[in-house]
Amino acid sequence: MTKFRRFFFLGFIIAVVGGLGFLASLVTAATSAEALDYVPGTTAGGTVRVVGDLPLAEFTGDAETRGRAQGELLGKGTGHLLKIMGWTPRLLLGRHGTRFQANVAAISADDRAEITALAQAAGLPPSDLLEANALVDTQCSALIRGPTKEQPLMVARNMDYYPAKILGPGTLVSIVRGAGPRTYASIGWPGSIGVVSGMNDRGLVACVLLNHDGPRLPAAEPLTLRLRRMLAEESDVAGAVRRFSAEPVGSSHYVLLADATTACVVWRGLDGIHRDDLKDGWLAASNGPRVTGAPHDARGQCLCDRAKGASAEVDAEWMRQSLTASYMTGINAQAMLFIPGRQELHLARGTGYRPAALRPALRLELAGVFAGAGLAGVKPEELPAPVKLSHYLQAGSTE
Repeated sequence: MTKFRRFFFLGFIIAVVGGLGFLASLVTAATSAEALDYVPGTTAGGTVRVVGDLPLAEFTGDAETRGRAQGELLGKGTGHLLKIMGWTPRLLLGRHGTRFQANVAAISADDRAEITALAQAAGLPPSDLLEANALVDTQCSALIRGPTKEQPLMVARNMDYYPAKILGPGTLVSIVRGAGPRTYASIGWPGSIGVVSGMNDRGLVACVLLNHDGPRLPAAEPLTLRLRRMLAEESDVAGAVRRFSAEPVGSSHYVLLADATTACVVWRGLDGIHRDDLKDGWLAASNGPRVTGAPHDARGQCLCDRAKGASAEVDAEWMRQSLTASYMTGINAQAMLFIPGRQELHLARGTGYRPAALRPALRLELAGVFAGAGLAGVKPEELPAPVKLSHYLQAGSTE
């Protein structure tokens, strides 16, 4: 067999195995949503509560203590998600690549200790969980309105990824103390210690958005773990940008940053750091290329058009309604609104059949729990579903 034929045959086998694994993961996701059920409990360094149907967690202490607590309280859900997400073709094919493994090797000592302790407490292979925490591949769109005379700065954000049937209802809001001087909230899932969407006790918001056309960068620290450090150690956008820029990261994806007074989108290219700031009080973000400070794709453009037609004073309901125009069909797992100046989060979760952006949201006032009041002080308030706008793909859609 020639070298080309051997290479082709190996690629074919990997693709088939990846496809079968992916189909198996979808079947598992469709039939085992109950595997992410959260059981309230308390252990050294951690507490899990379920308020209504919203899982809340609080973890404190050093890295190993936090990791063990997560493994003991969230081990079942972590194992289930690892089984589903670990066999997607991207991770199946990428986990053996030298660059991906170099990103895994670049995980900091503290993060590695936490992930390892989590895996051991959950009875899972630490290497698998380290690899899962090095993977960043979320879609997303966002619209930011700067502060005005009548309204605070607001960040509306869709989080689009599959399988939404698992990731939406399985959303976990975790309060983390001890990773740095700042306490922060991460809107994520069991087993993932990095931050995809989050806010800290100073109102600093950080979110990841995939950059479809971003270049492949040299291996470095995984991006969601850098966001975690930014929230754990910084107080405002200026500090977060400095920390993002100081050391390389292993991804060219977009990072949305906001605090009570300003916001920006930053990302790293082969030629260094790029940054877009609020313009005329607005900033939009999606997954396409950015041109003159704005996203240059259909989803991003629909948000820019929404901003252009807005009155001077828009409220939280208007911002949440904007997300009904820009979610990605079939994978809209979460829709959220951050109000940094109030340390407030509005969170809606998709079901796989119903996009998160079209569902009622829960309003969470996080200032008290950030200040040490504990999870018992979090009392979610249900907000009605927003009135649907025309979707960017199907005008007048009633999906």
